Amino acid sequence: MTALDFEIQTNPEYQKLVFELSDNDYSSLKASIREYGQYNPVILNYEHEVLDGHHRLRACRELGIVPSYEIKSFESKLHEKLFV
Repeated sequence: MTALDFEIQTNPEYQKLVFELSDNDYSSLKASIREYGQYNPVILNYEHEVLDGHHRLRACRELGIVPSYEIKSFESKLHEKLFV
């Protein structure tokens, strides 16, 4: 496990736009990541804030896995919100 060179942040404004998973669905996601690894990267903006993958990030952190990620650029914060 290699640490990231930065801390991935969650933006409360973006996080409240994300639907919560049921406990069963979250447990299934976490079990899948444990068994098969993280299939999709967490999508970040250039401030290292999560845009997509809040649940994957949480599962990786709970499992002690350094998450894979991708950084995307958007024209504005509004475009980021629309992506979320």
